[in-house]
Amino acid sequence: MGPGRLSPRVPRAVSGCLGPLDGVSFTRTFLERDIPMLTPRVSPEAIGRFWRMIAHNQGQIWNASALAHSMDVSAATVNRYRDLLSGAFLVRALPPWLENLGKRLVKSPKVFLRDSGVLRFLLGLEEWRDLAMHPRSGASWEGFCLEQTLASARPTSIGLGVALNSI
Repeated sequence: MGPGRLSPRVPRAVSGCLGPLDGVSFTRTFLERDIPMLTPRVSPEAIGRFWRMIAHNQGQIWNASALAHSMDVSAATVNRYRDLLSGAFLVRALPPWLENLGKRLVKSPKVFLRDSGVLRFLLGLEEWRDLAMHPRSGASWEGFCLEQTLASARPTSIGLGVALNSI
C-alpha cells in the first residue's frame, strides 16, 4: 500500500465501530461464556434479548414494567437483568439529577449502553450513515458524550467524590 493508504482494518479501529464479525463474536462470547460464569441461573438467550431491547431504549427513562411486559417476565427480573449488565460494565443507569418543576420527581434513571460500538451493532447499524437516519442517533450521541465526560472527569475536581464512581 502506498503512503496515505490505510489497511482495511485501520478505518474500523479509528472509527470505533465494531464490524459485523467483531460484534457477533463479542456478544456471543459474553452471552455464552461470561453470563453463565456470572450467574448460572439466568438464560443467556433472555439476557441477549434484554440487551437488544436496552439498545432500542437507549437514553430513555427506565420503565421496568414495560420491558417486563415485552419479555413476559416480572419487573423484578428485568431489574435483575439490568443490574447484571451494569455489573458487567455494559450498561449505565444514570440516576435522575433535578426535580421536575411541576412538583413531580423523576425517580427513574436513564439507561445507556456504555459502548457506542456495541450499541450500533445491537441496533444492526453497519455504517455511520445508517446511524444518522436511525431514531436512536441522538441517544447514541448522548450516551457517547456521557461516557466520555465521566471518563475525563476527575471525581475530586468536580466535588462528587465517591458518588461519581457509583454512577
